[in-house]
Amino acid sequence: MKKTNYWTAAMAAVLLFSGCAAAQNTPGAIKTTPMVKESAETSKKAVLSAIKGMKEKFKVEQGIDPEVLTHYLEYDKEIIKEVKVDDSKVQWDKPGTYEAIYTIQANFPQEDKKDREQASVEITEKVPVQIMTPEEVEEDKKTGGDAISKEDFEEDKTEEETKKPEQSEVAKPEEDKKEEESKPADEDKKPETKPDTGESKPSTSTKPDTNNGTTDSKPTTNAGTTTKPNTTPNKPAAHTHNWEAQYKTVQHAEIGHNEQYVIREAWTEYVPNYGLDERMICSGCGADITDWSEDQRDSHAEQHLFAGEKSGWYSDFIQIQIGTISVEHPAEYGTRYVVDKPAWTEKVLTGYKCSCGATKNR
Repeated sequence: MKKTNYWTAAMAAVLLFSGCAAAQNTPGAIKTTPMVKESAETSKKAVLSAIKGMKEKFKVEQGIDPEVLTHYLEYDKEIIKEVKVDDSKVQWDKPGTYEAIYTIQANFPQEDKKDREQASVEITEKVPVQIMTPEEVEEDKKTGGDAISKEDFEEDKTEEETKKPEQSEVAKPEEDKKEEESKPADEDKKPETKPDTGESKPSTSTKPDTNNGTTDSKPTTNAGTTTKPNTTPNKPAAHTHNWEAQYKTVQHAEIGHNEQYVIREAWTEYVPNYGLDERMICSGCGADITDWSEDQRDSHAEQHLFAGEKSGWYSDFIQIQIGTISVEHPAEYGTRYVVDKPAWTEKVLTGYKCSCGATKNR
């Protein structure tokens, strides 16, 4: 994070209150005392003013890395000691509005390290987090909103990772300079080589010892070429996690429903209505004489009688249509299955994994 000086003006009110509290205790000492509501609000405003990048409301695309809640924060680490985020209530893959809780630990500046204790304060800040679909994010951007998409966030992280090696290269000459300064001045000097003349010269000077008759040999040393070992340990490069999303494949069955369809529309059927009708039938020839007059019947009977045949008539009942009956038929329906959504395969985010083996939940 960048080191900023947002704290100076904002902490004036907090230090004034802290000094008043100290005057009631031991002179010259700042103690952490219970704050009234007004001073607590002042402390909270002072702490929040020392942090840049915290939004009143985060609008992000579903499935985004939860690191987005802290990635854009900038603060002075000498003042803000720790920032924790509780996103347990945020469902990152489900659109909706949730709540993340920031816990911020800050230390008040010390005026005199010998006589004064460092007062500390811890505040919590609830920030709404709106999880949006990709379409909602695009629409928000078109209207000038500040929604963050997964693609934008990954590009920001990649750009930041790219800048880190460049910053290390800029600082490297200064480190090399310090390392060269720690080396002796004569370390780079190489001993002068002389041609071999065939004569062997001893590398040590010997002096006889008159006490025991032995020879004491001392190696010849050059006081100007003493080399001190480099005791600076090589610090391993700090590892930065490169989180890769981990997915699992979920098979979804097709979705459908049953619905009715019309086989035959409603219709009306007309059925003949039959009844019995009495008819007069001639006994001699079987003719139907119902509609004849009485004189016609008598004359017809006499003809049969003179011919030696049967004469007279009789009654008989026959079935005839006497009307029509209307029969109403309702519509006929059948049932069929309709597919609303075919079977599909979905990739579900399960968490994140770094090449070093570290994992974290989504």
